[in-house]
Parts: sequence; C-alpha cells; structure tokens
Amino acid sequence: MTATPAKNKLTITAPADDPVIVLTREFDAPRELVFAAYTRPEHLRRWWGPSWVEMSACEIDLRLGGAWRYVFYKKPDGPPQTFKGVFQEIVPSERLVYTMIYDQPFLRDHPATVTQTFEQHGTRTLMMETIRHETFEFRDGHLHSGMEAGAAESLDQLEDVLKTMPTSLTLTRIFNAPRELVFKAWTERDRLRRWWGPKGFTNPVCNIDVRPGGAIEIHMRGPDGNVYPMKGEFREIEPPERLVFTAWAVGPNGEKMFEMLTTVRFADRGEKTEMHFETRAIMLTPDAAGPLAGMTQGWTESLERLKTEVER
Repeated sequence: MTATPAKNKLTITAPADDPVIVLTREFDAPRELVFAAYTRPEHLRRWWGPSWVEMSACEIDLRLGGAWRYVFYKKPDGPPQTFKGVFQEIVPSERLVYTMIYDQPFLRDHPATVTQTFEQHGTRTLMMETIRHETFEFRDGHLHSGMEAGAAESLDQLEDVLKTMPTSLTLTRIFNAPRELVFKAWTERDRLRRWWGPKGFTNPVCNIDVRPGGAIEIHMRGPDGNVYPMKGEFREIEPPERLVFTAWAVGPNGEKMFEMLTTVRFADRGEKTEMHFETRAIMLTPDAAGPLAGMTQGWTESLERLKTEVER
C-alpha cells in the first residue's frame, strides 16, 4: 500500500519488502508544539484516539528507559485496552524512538518499535512515524485493524489542538490617557511593576534599563506564591511612539523555556491613545506549550491592569 503525501493530510505507506507502516502528516505549527502535543499527557489526552474511543489513563515518563501507557475503551462501555512501551531515544523536538505493545494475550510478547521524527519546514512541521513490526503478519494485522481511519481522525483532532496552542498574539486597546503617559507606563520601573502580569500577580523584582540593548528582569509572583522569572532586552525605543523588546521565561535550571519578540506602538487619538500590541515566539522548547496556552488570557488581564494604571 502506498500513498502520495499531501499537505495537512495523513498518508500511510506499507512497503511490500519491509514489515513497517509509515505515517506522514504535516501540521501548521512549530515542531516544538507538535512534539509537546505528543509527549505531554495534558495535550495528548485531547486528541489521541478516534471519536468512538475514550482514553481513561495517559502516563508518560519522558526519559530514556521511561515508560508510557495509554488505557482506553470503546464507547460506551467496552472493556479497557492498553498500549504501552518504553522510550529508547529522545531528542527534544526532533526525534522519539520507543517500543509499543498492544497488551492483548497474543500480542503482548511481540512489541513493535516506533520511530517519530519532527522536521521544521518554514512555519510547518512534517511528522513521520515509522512502526516496525516483527513480521508481515503482525504488520498487516495492525494495518487492517481500522488503524488508518483511527489515525486520520486522531491527527485531524491534533491539528485542532495545535490551533489552541498559540505562538503569536495581536491586541489593540484604546486608553483614555495621553500616549506619553501610556508610554511611561511601559518604560518607568514603578509604573511597570504595578500593572505587569495577570490579575492577582505582583512583581517583587522589576528592573529595566530603557535603552537599546538594555536588560529587562521581572519576577512575577502568582496568587499561589509561585514566582515566575523572566528576562529580556530592549531592541528599539522611539518615545513615545514605539517599543520593541525580547522577553524569555526562565526555567528552574536557568534555561530559556521560550523567547518572545514584542512590538508595541502608540498612536494619538485626540485625548486618547490607541496601543497596538504584537508578540510572537522566536524560540521555543517543548516546555513552552503549557505557558503559551495561557498567553491570550495573561496579556488580556495585564492590559486591563495597564488601563487601570493610566486612567486612574
């Protein structure tokens, strides 16, 4: 069985001379997010399996030798079934190799080996999954078990999930305040620390060096007491019209989780100011998926706090 790859559509190849099944699909998302959707239970639960199955357990220990396990049942009340395996190779955002066992009496002693690669092509990701079975009998049994329809529906659902994992955001706001004041709220330390961050957050550390190349360091403390440090750098400053800066979230070991490039423009509208805000990811890791999922809400709440700051 062979198929011709098509953008956004699943293709499946089963060569006559090799007991493998090869699935290929493009996604309109960076590979870091596609990788995260395959390796984070909170994302994978949302798309894995066709509509006629329900996943009841999803466990992933993403490390060499770490185990994974999915338990599902056919709706409405079918018996539980299990896929499981062990990770053999992990290259974050690029490659996964793991065993796969369908835990049924005849099959549990005959694991397949799955190799997945994630290739970035511009703004899109090409995912290739190669499932290697021990024999053609096992391969063909898997192929004719309804896998093609199930995989196609699952990956369509993954495409939808990826759309909810944003990597950019554009917002426009009108403030009842002069643009000089709105600009100062972004560039004066004491003003900035009062509004930066979502509702309920404070900024015990807020240091900014407002010049091209100047550093930004902000530690946001959430209502639960957790602190989320970020750093950045001013790229362009044109008072009171335009700001460009980078910002990156700092992980537990001091590493960058993701980096955003933000441009803010300020325009006079009589006695009011129109502010145009645009931010986009310029560097991502798989750990970015969770924080980025809350980007729209976070910035929306921050700009509401900015409105309070400049209009009080």
